[in-house]
Amino acid sequence: MRATRPTPDVITFDVAAIPWYGPTVATRKLTITLPEEVLERVSALARAEGLPLSTYLTKLAEHRIRVEDGLAAMREWDEEEGPIPEEEYVRAAEQIARAEATMRRATKAAS
Repeated sequence: MRATRPTPDVITFDVAAIPWYGPTVATRKLTITLPEEVLERVSALARAEGLPLSTYLTKLAEHRIRVEDGLAAMREWDEEEGPIPEEEYVRAAEQIARAEATMRRATKAAS
């Protein structure tokens, strides 16, 4: 059996608490490889938000997890209750359009 080298994408070092996350969140350092143009763009986005790169990347990952959890909940609903009828989507779109119009009017009146 041949020994394999660890992948360069993820190497863990230790567990620590980082002040931005609070004292109760355990964190692990890792090394990742990103294309230079991606690193430049995401670093600029983090700076614009006033966040360390690791915090910004954590927020992106947490957002993606929430999206995936929501999609899983929708799939579970579909399995248990059946798909949402098209009429419900149309009704929801109409309600959103009315709410957006109200917000536009309120914003215009306030300015």
